[in-house]
Amino acid sequence: SVAPVATMLEGDVGAESLVSLFLIASAVSTFCAPATLSFLGLRRTVLLGALLLLVGLYVCCASSGFVEGLHVGFIIAGLSQPLYQITPIFVVTAWFPPNEHTAMLRIVLQSNHLGILFSFLCGTFLVSSESDIVPYFQCIILIAMILFIAMVFHFEGAPPTPTPQTNMVFKEVENIFTQQLPDEPHDVALEFT
Repeated sequence: SVAPVATMLEGDVGAESLVSLFLIASAVSTFCAPATLSFLGLRRTVLLGALLLLVGLYVCCASSGFVEGLHVGFIIAGLSQPLYQITPIFVVTAWFPPNEHTAMLRIVLQSNHLGILFSFLCGTFLVSSESDIVPYFQCIILIAMILFIAMVFHFEGAPPTPTPQTNMVFKEVENIFTQQLPDEPHDVALEFT
């Protein structure tokens, strides 16, 4: 959570600028995420997102006191967010049978909400003065590093024997940018009915 950072630092750093930069970078990355997923595949896309988060946090921590460094760190962290937050549907589709998709998606999405809750609670309880900001970032960097290393060694993009549904989903992702829209307006109505 950026809340403790923005409220403790004085000068040119405000919550508005940090959050705005994070959200703009996240929006740009969201538009690029399907192409990234198609090009890198599920595993490498998630690992890239985790690595960008780790680098962004490190830049924030290393540049404490430098407004530009915080901005760059938040931009990098913003670029990371969609790369691991748009992928749960692909993980669920690849790893679980169709009759379990709904339950697993609920679990994955609730896990995301718990992560957000955890970050806000940690920020609130770990940062009470400006001198707590660097240790706060160090704690988050440690958690991000452990998660990244665990993902490198344990996260697979697909089960050893992919299901037919898995193959179909990955083919659809690969074909996102090669599909052509129909030339005639009536073709659109026929395609979506």
